[in-house]
Amino acid sequence: MKKPQIAYLLLVYRQPMMMGRLMRALASPHAHFFIHVDRKTDAAPFLEQIPEGATVTLVPRVRVYWAGFSQIRAMLNLLSAATRCPQAFRYYCLLTCSDFPIKPREEIEQLLLTSEKEFISIDRRLDESAPRRQWSYVHRYHFMDTAITNPRVTATGMKLFLRRCVSKFEDKLNLWLPRTRFWNGMIPYHGSTYWGLSHDCVAQVLGFIRQHPGYSRYFRTVQDADETFFHTLVRNSSFAGRISHDFEAGDRPQNEYGLHYIDWETPGVYLPKTLDETDLARLLASSACFARKFDESVSMGLLRRLAAQNGMAIA
Repeated sequence: MKKPQIAYLLLVYRQPMMMGRLMRALASPHAHFFIHVDRKTDAAPFLEQIPEGATVTLVPRVRVYWAGFSQIRAMLNLLSAATRCPQAFRYYCLLTCSDFPIKPREEIEQLLLTSEKEFISIDRRLDESAPRRQWSYVHRYHFMDTAITNPRVTATGMKLFLRRCVSKFEDKLNLWLPRTRFWNGMIPYHGSTYWGLSHDCVAQVLGFIRQHPGYSRYFRTVQDADETFFHTLVRNSSFAGRISHDFEAGDRPQNEYGLHYIDWETPGVYLPKTLDETDLARLLASSACFARKFDESVSMGLLRRLAAQNGMAIA
């Protein structure tokens, strides 16, 4: 029996049926799924969607908050579970329930089983030349990991009052205190959250994190840590020359970030764009393996057409 060689790391909190569709599209003897269900979410609907026969490991759950370090904790739980398996996976691919393959499963597996690249997008260096917003996320203090402080969590009454107080405190703190100096003088880099990293690269990254706990502590007050934490480590590692999408290497195909097609450029819509049938031709022309973001309320027609292209039918 073949041992799985690709670890799909699934971060899920909504759209359980989308998780099932994604897993069925990728399930094969080469695939092992590691699933983290946000602790704020009922896990039962997700467990019901796991395809029969799929190789699956559920990992310890944390409460995940938008743009907070809690996202990194969930990712590290996924990587920790995957790297503890007896066999060494060739690649570790981070996905969510807003993702779906735009290439046939066999083509994705062929790429991941033969490639020597690190599929991660490095979009910019976070120094004084970076856009002020991204720069401030790393060099100022941000408190994202509670329901009181996170702006994406609905709040009313006293919770809303407390949030406004914390926001004012955060503004004053960042006004009074000098900017933070990035950990140990390392150069921080920013890019798209989602990646596919080789076993050797992941081993080096996790080894660095274990040996330097101060690196993770620094990120507890970083906003959008998921767009910087791994990118900085890979870009400063011995694997930097293998990065698939690096801004310093020149132009890249439009809307391609690592293994993903993501539309950050369409004007007049909430970005990234939620994909629909008008995007089909662009997805089929892309060299990416996956696309995001898909939402069942508007993307089902596109999902069915993508599945049909790959010989599948989805509900």
